[in-house]
Amino acid sequence: MFLGVLLHATLSLIPSRCWPVQIEYADVTAIAVNPYGYILMFVHGFQMPVFFIISGFFAARLWQRRGLQELGMHRLKRIGLPLLVSLFTIIPATNWIYTFAARHTGKEVADSCIAITWPPLAWIGGFFHLWFLWYLLLIAAAFTIIAKLGLQFRHSLWWLVIPLTLVPHYFMRGTFGADVPTEVLPDPFVFAYYSLFFLFGVFFYQRNIQVRRWWTVAVLPGLLIAPPGMAFAYPEEALGLDAAAIWVNGVAAMLQTAYAWLMCFGLMGLFRWVAARERFWMRYISDASYWIYLLHVPLIIAGQLLTADWPISAHLKYLLICLSVFAFLLMMYQYGVRYTVIGRMLNGPRYRIHPGTAGN
Repeated sequence: MFLGVLLHATLSLIPSRCWPVQIEYADVTAIAVNPYGYILMFVHGFQMPVFFIISGFFAARLWQRRGLQELGMHRLKRIGLPLLVSLFTIIPATNWIYTFAARHTGKEVADSCIAITWPPLAWIGGFFHLWFLWYLLLIAAAFTIIAKLGLQFRHSLWWLVIPLTLVPHYFMRGTFGADVPTEVLPDPFVFAYYSLFFLFGVFFYQRNIQVRRWWTVAVLPGLLIAPPGMAFAYPEEALGLDAAAIWVNGVAAMLQTAYAWLMCFGLMGLFRWVAARERFWMRYISDASYWIYLLHVPLIIAGQLLTADWPISAHLKYLLICLSVFAFLLMMYQYGVRYTVIGRMLNGPRYRIHPGTAGN
């Protein structure tokens, strides 16, 4: 969730046809040496695959412990209800600041990037950064149905999910990593791609696969695969190859899916190593991350618009925006969300620990 903040904060620093604020740094810095383009692609290549594996893992855990009905109700409360509230709050606010920024800067953004201009129904044009909640809700519903039909997830053949992700990825035409859908109607290839990661998470839990610290080594080959994968994501500009060639798309899909899986396993191993022990602060920021992700995009755009003409370096602007958004939303979470009905909707009830009661 926190990586999403860093990702969206890069978009004013690289050429983008779908972002309303673009500062001079993006125009004068060649994309080959622009570090923010690499940050964007490195994060985008694995962020959502990791998220859907974890989602599938915990969906299976809840199913085995409490049953499918409880799983369905839990997903409706933790995903469906926040998304429903966001349709009439966060998404219209994002749409408003997006269109305001585009008009203020004079940036011509592609028509396909702009949602309906009447704010209360902005979500009809797309879910902006909350698209993944909609997909997760649909995937969880589909999983509930197939689980009711008796499909099991313990057989070793489920390992084939890993190479199968090549198929939907091949038919996507995005940048490095999977496409980012903008419409309410689900994209079948994006849906299939993330469904496979979700189902692998289910298999992961049901087979009781133990995460090992040595898996961390997978991060290194993942990072080595990333540069050629990025080159094949832009074959005409980077390599002088025909982007429509079947073999070019095939190589791009293989490199990008290999990167996603290597980073997934490598990061699971890394966090098994550094985050295995229960820590209050880590639990706290884990709880806060959902809230921060929900609200960060309109604040990021506002910060980029505010600082666009400041006479400071682009790197300092990026740092200031990220830190300011994190600090502001963490403060909001502590004093206006964590112990309120909003916090209960997002994470379940949380209770204040009063002095003298911690050991009781």
